[in-house]
Amino acid sequence: MQASLLVTGAAKIELGIIVPADKSSARPAPDFAPKLSVKSVDGRRVTLNIGTLENPIRMPLEFGVTGATILSFVGPDAPPSPAACKYERSTSRSSVEVLFPESIQPGTQVWLMAFFFNARQHSGPACNAVPVTINYPTSAPMRMAIAV
Repeated sequence: MQASLLVTGAAKIELGIIVPADKSSARPAPDFAPKLSVKSVDGRRVTLNIGTLENPIRMPLEFGVTGATILSFVGPDAPPSPAACKYERSTSRSSVEVLFPESIQPGTQVWLMAFFFNARQHSGPACNAVPVTINYPTSAPMRMAIAV
C-alpha cells in the first residue's frame, strides 16, 4: 500500500501508513561565481585553486555546489564569453590541474574560467577570465649550446 500510486499521500496518512518525505526540493543553481586562482604553472601544466571570495582555497559545497567546470581559451585577449572557451574538465575538488596540449608553445597566453554547478547540473555564472602564460617546464633538462 505504501508504494501504491493509486492511493493519495493524505489517504495513506489517515490509514497510519508512513509516507516518505518528498525529496524533489532541489537547491537552485549557484548564484555566485567562483574565485579562480593559479597556484602554479609548470610547462603546459597549470594548477588552479577553486574557491569563493570569502574562502579562496575551498569549494563551497555547503551552498549546494556539487562541483565546478573549468574552461580555457588560447589568445592574447580574454575570451568574449564562456561560449568561446574550450571545455577542460569538471571537478568536485578545490585544487585541479589543466594540461594543455603540446601544440601550445611556451610564451603563449591562455585564459581560464570556471563556473559552479549543483547536483542537477544547473550552472551558475562564470568568473572573470584569469590569464596564464605557458612557460618552460621546470623538469626539462637544460640545453647547452656547444661551440664548434
